[in-house]
Parts: sequence; C-alpha cells; structure tokens
Amino acid sequence: MSVSQAIKSTSCQVQKKVDAFTAGAARVGRGTAAGFLGGLIASWMMNQYQAIESKPVNLRREEERLAYARPKGRQKKSEHAEQNSKSDGDDATVKVAEQVSRKLFDHPLSPAEKKIAGPTVHYGYGALVGALYGGLSELIPSVGMGIGIPYATLLWLFGSETAVPALGLAKPPAKVPARKHASALATHFVYGLILDISRRILRRVL
Repeated sequence: MSVSQAIKSTSCQVQKKVDAFTAGAARVGRGTAAGFLGGLIASWMMNQYQAIESKPVNLRREEERLAYARPKGRQKKSEHAEQNSKSDGDDATVKVAEQVSRKLFDHPLSPAEKKIAGPTVHYGYGALVGALYGGLSELIPSVGMGIGIPYATLLWLFGSETAVPALGLAKPPAKVPARKHASALATHFVYGLILDISRRILRRVL
C-alpha cells in the first residue's frame, strides 16, 4: 500500500468515527430533550397524585369543621403556634429555595414567594433528573427497562430517603412513619412511569 493510500484509508476511518460520534451525540441530545420535557410532565402528574393521595376530601372537611367549632381563644393561640412552626412544615422543595435565597441573597422568603419558589424547585429538579434519564437511556438502553420504575426507586432511595434528610430538609427516615415512606415511594413510581411514557412518545417526535 502506498503512502497516499494509507493516508486516505486513515482519513476515511477517522471520518467514520467522527460521523459516528456526531450521530451519537445528536441522539443523546434528542433523548435528553425528550427526558427534560417528560420530566416536567411527570412532575405535574406527581403533584396531582400527591394532592389526591395526601389530603382526602373528607379529612379536609373534618378539619374545617373542627376549626369552625374551636373556641376563639384557643383558635388564636393555635393560629399563633401554627404561624411560628410554618417553616418546619414546609416541604423539602420550599426549604431548598429558602436556603438558597438566604445564603446567596441574604433574603428570607415571604409566604407569597414560597408559593412560587417551591414549585420552581420541584419542576426544575423533575426536569433535570428527567433529562438525565433521557440521556442515559440513549447511551445505555437497559436504563429504560422497567418503564421508569427502577429509576424512580433510585430517586426515592438516594433522594427522599438519603440526601434530603442528610441536608436537614426532612426528619431522619427512622422518625418517619412507614405509611409516609410508602406514600413517597408510590409518588415516585407515578413520576417514573409518566416520565418513561412521556419520554418514549416525545422521542419519536424529536
């Protein structure tokens, strides 16, 4: 083989590798975009499930009846105690937003700001881990097996059960009733299932 032929052969091999890398990067990019959008959809569905599962209508009506029947003096005292403990009752997304606001801007969030900041963190996180799922599914097809349930289980285990308590954003797992652990896991299952379905549909379009 002449020198010119060797150079041409090497050039062709390099070009094939470049083309393969470009095609793979484009595929992963489309998968990541599909996962990002799917994560937003799954986060919304997750919220709907939580709203239904965590506060049945009958319980809400009973709370309203008890609040109406409570003596005025006790009601004022209870409202004062509730106001003082509101920050403890905030969910993890609101607490994350509160910490970021305090540390970066030295600004505690008002109740109105919390209503915006909490969902922002929730949807941002949901979209981020959705994008990760979409990208990994393109690189490692086995990640997409199990219609998103294994991935959701890992998010629950390393997120809700490990990272969130470790950061002081929730009680230690040992101090949380088993019912709440099961509820959180079921909520993550909803997220994982909707994420996978949405990603697959969007991936056909993108």
